[in-house]
Amino acid sequence: MFGIGKKKAKLKDFINDETKAVIHIYGDKVKVDGKDPSEFDMIKGEYGQAVVKLDAGVHSIEAIHRTTEGKTNIKTPRITSELTLEANHEYSFGIHKYSKEYLDNNSHDSAYQYIYYCPVGEGKYEGRFGIICFIER
Repeated sequence: MFGIGKKKAKLKDFINDETKAVIHIYGDKVKVDGKDPSEFDMIKGEYGQAVVKLDAGVHSIEAIHRTTEGKTNIKTPRITSELTLEANHEYSFGIHKYSKEYLDNNSHDSAYQYIYYCPVGEGKYEGRFGIICFIER
């Protein structure tokens, strides 16, 4: 239990950098600007995500995303996304069960502020999931 508290404190200190953009990347086989995230200033987050500090600007994030819907596993192919990140902001990037329409209809709520959306899913899941980059702060 003591180790978990230390990990949370380390993460909090890590993300408090006003000169960089901080992005939590949820996915497998992640690449940032074509490189392994460990080649950047990076730590592992509370849920195993890569938490990476980047300079402000456009960055390419590549990953395979996974989630479940009931008893069905959903896995995307490798998807490359171009994101424009700003310094002194924190972002969360991964697959979520939100349609673009839902996000746009709830954009007044700060919990649904996003800078990127790519629909994923096929068949009965088409349009129900998206690769989303949320603005956390």
